Amino acid sequence: MKKILIPEPEQPQPHPAGDHLPVITPVPAAAASKKRTYKPYYYATLTEAQKEEVIDWLKDTPSIYSKRLTDYKNPQNKEKLWEKNPL
Repeated sequence: MKKILIPEPEQPQPHPAGDHLPVITPVPAAAASKKRTYKPYYYATLTEAQKEEVIDWLKDTPSIYSKRLTDYKNPQNKEKLWEKNPL
């Protein structure tokens, strides 16, 4: 059987600047960045007539999609509009 020579592990060497370096502690992932919560997606199977109704309703409700309107930035208003949607 052949002997394999394994080098000894290196011992940590002192830093040339000395031991007075600041200790850096890792920041927990939760504190580093806030985790965004996303609303669930809802899927529906619509007939062609229902699709046309949704398209017409969206055309009549530009605050859902038009970034130029101030209501676009109001998520509560959008949520209410979707809930009121008679479709």
